[in-house]
Amino acid sequence: MDVNTGFDFSQGECCAFWYFGTPTAVKVPRVGPATLTTFFIQCFAAFVCSPPNSQLTLRFETSKGDTLTLLGYAPNLGTSTSNGSTFELAVEGVWSVTSPSIGRFAHYVGSGTFSFLLAQPFGSIGGSEHVTLAGTLEPN
Repeated sequence: MDVNTGFDFSQGECCAFWYFGTPTAVKVPRVGPATLTTFFIQCFAAFVCSPPNSQLTLRFETSKGDTLTLLGYAPNLGTSTSNGSTFELAVEGVWSVTSPSIGRFAHYVGSGTFSFLLAQPFGSIGGSEHVTLAGTLEPN
């Protein structure tokens, strides 16, 4: 899967940053047409999380209400860059099927790798995301 989506806003504090994804219509193998919503977290305070890590939740919901949830994890904070007008964050990690996957996806299994690129123009509350997933996904 290779998809472009976005996030509406982000927030942060002393320990973590959260990025709340924009619901996006997608059509992906083994899922079909669905709405994808992402939620990306970076935990960077060693007293809260060890090691500092990045987590990406992908939620696919079909028009019938079937939901597939994937959880991505990277034991690092990725690579951040700035070109003076845009902040970019690139993270690579692994994903697996997780709860709550319901309906026709209730017994799906799968895992693989992901890459995630987030871009946020300075002064903007939102931005874009690019997600690439590789691996296997199938009914159990």
